[in-house]
Amino acid sequence: MTLKQQFKKNKIIHSTYNEFKKLKTSAEIEITNFALDAKLKSGHTNYTKYIILSRGRSGTNFLRGMLNSNYQSICFGEIFRDFGSIGWDLPGYRKGAKRLNLIQNEPEQFLEKYVFRTYPEIIKSIGFKLFYYHAQNPEWKSIWSYLQQAKDLHVIHLKRENMLATYLSTCRAHKTKVWENKSNKLERNEPMILEYEGCLEFFEKTKEFEIQTDDFFKGSKKLDISYEDLSENTNEEMKRVQSFLGMDYSPIKSRNYKQSVTPLSEGIKNYAELKAKFGHTPWSGLFEVQTE
Repeated sequence: MTLKQQFKKNKIIHSTYNEFKKLKTSAEIEITNFALDAKLKSGHTNYTKYIILSRGRSGTNFLRGMLNSNYQSICFGEIFRDFGSIGWDLPGYRKGAKRLNLIQNEPEQFLEKYVFRTYPEIIKSIGFKLFYYHAQNPEWKSIWSYLQQAKDLHVIHLKRENMLATYLSTCRAHKTKVWENKSNKLERNEPMILEYEGCLEFFEKTKEFEIQTDDFFKGSKKLDISYEDLSENTNEEMKRVQSFLGMDYSPIKSRNYKQSVTPLSEGIKNYAELKAKFGHTPWSGLFEVQTE
């Protein structure tokens, strides 16, 4: 049976077209996309294209979860995280040899064919996460210029002001292999020892990343947002984000939660020692925030 014959017999298209984001299986998504490409159902490309620009442990899953809870937006994961895979991070999107070959050899075409493709008219924004250190291999590095030159690209630059909390969270995630919290159960973790040199390198590199990428995308439509503001004033910040992406405002809820409420002074075993060492440096203010 051809894909077109499958489409004619498949009732999924007719029953779930207006609930496109509820499609979960590869077959459902493939048939819907075929219908859109074949103009058997109306679709469009006049949506907002965007990236969430940041680094790990800075609230990107929190933001992405809220965007994906709005029917008008689809936010993929870290598509360019691993050269040997495709970081869709959404159910139903294929990672087969054909797609992998395309993303590895012609990443710009991959974005145009499989990410920024035709979508149902209810969809108003399509994006994915891109970390500062992603796509640095020769085969993928060209996507940075591609995105920089894309006149219609919107950039959400998400920064976490307290880089000490980011570094602690990063170290803990590498140790526990737990990268997301979807259960809304806050944990108090065992304290960790952080090395002064490791902290300093992390702070300096993160600040360098932020400055360089701000300059790199200075010609793009850009929205700066902090994880702290997003956490404390979620509703107001998400109004800004949705407006920036051309979406109708909708109260939304994240599918991801904080992983810890442990005070930094308790989560870092040598906190007092580090605070003293950083006391007369530009990073001293990082030790004033109490929780992770």
